[in-house]
Amino acid sequence: MVLARYLTTRGSARRVKVGDALAACTIASLPWNRQHPWLTGRPRRRQRHDVAAGFQEGHHQRPKASSRLMEHKQPPCRWAGVTCGRAHRGRVISLGLAGQGLEGEITSSLGNLTFLRTLDLSENSFSSRLPPLGRLGKLEVLDLSRNSLRDAILDGIANCSSLRILELSNNSLVGEIHPKVGLLSGLLVLNLYLNGLTGSIPPSLSNMTYLEELDLGYNNLSGSIPAEFGKLSNLLILFLGENSLSDGIPRCLGNLQQLKGMDLDNNNLSGKIPHTLGNLQQLIFMDLSNNNLRGKIPRTLGNLQHLTFMDLGHNNLEGDIPSNLGDLGQLRHLDLSDNKLKGIIP
Repeated sequence: MVLARYLTTRGSARRVKVGDALAACTIASLPWNRQHPWLTGRPRRRQRHDVAAGFQEGHHQRPKASSRLMEHKQPPCRWAGVTCGRAHRGRVISLGLAGQGLEGEITSSLGNLTFLRTLDLSENSFSSRLPPLGRLGKLEVLDLSRNSLRDAILDGIANCSSLRILELSNNSLVGEIHPKVGLLSGLLVLNLYLNGLTGSIPPSLSNMTYLEELDLGYNNLSGSIPAEFGKLSNLLILFLGENSLSDGIPRCLGNLQQLKGMDLDNNNLSGKIPHTLGNLQQLIFMDLSNNNLRGKIPRTLGNLQHLTFMDLGHNNLEGDIPSNLGDLGQLRHLDLSDNKLKGIIP
């Protein structure tokens, strides 16, 4: 997939959006190291005991790191990666344990941290099911990416009504995307990239009208692209590549006036490329390659003056190459190979 190497669009866009979202939630960056105990959300006088018990229950690190955790002498709110609130002393509001070499199960006791706003357990080796987090009504950022979490996306996540960022990419999640995920109406980022998800894309995701990034790429999703996605007027990134999606590209995707990146490659999409995609004036990246698209290349694509990457290769496109594609002054990559195009090269 070319997009993984195309960092100008994917990398910078993700950093900007996530950074802005975190700033909007007034969540400070955390100093992370390898001495992170686990908290259960019970009264402060019992936290150290509960942390040790929770750690032994289902969480493991390298032996040396684990022994240091048990000998931790500072109050839990002073542990690196742990942030407690000022209004409610001793209540954990942020837990940042990314890249700590943790493995095993994620303890269900995390569900007791009812004041938690940020939970980042990314880049570890957890291999359990997703823990029940439905009680975390204040949670704004949930990042469990780059683990080995399995089973389906639980509908309990829908109870996290304050959630703004949901990162579950690079795991082993299977089953269908639960329609109740669409109840997260304030979500800005939904990233389920590189899992084993099946079934169709729930149209209910269109209820997340603040959504800026939707990445469902590299799964086993089938069915149509919901026409309701045309209502996602704040969407910047739409990545649905490397699935088994079929039918046509909805014309209403041309309503996504803020869109900067669109990746629909390596699916079973058919029909014509909608001329309405020429309305996406902010588009930088477009990959429709390796589908079954037919018909002519719309001349309206010549309106995409910010486009730097366009791949329409490996389809059944025919006719002439529109001459106005030569007016795309920002274009750096153009792939029209393995089609049925004729005529001269503009």
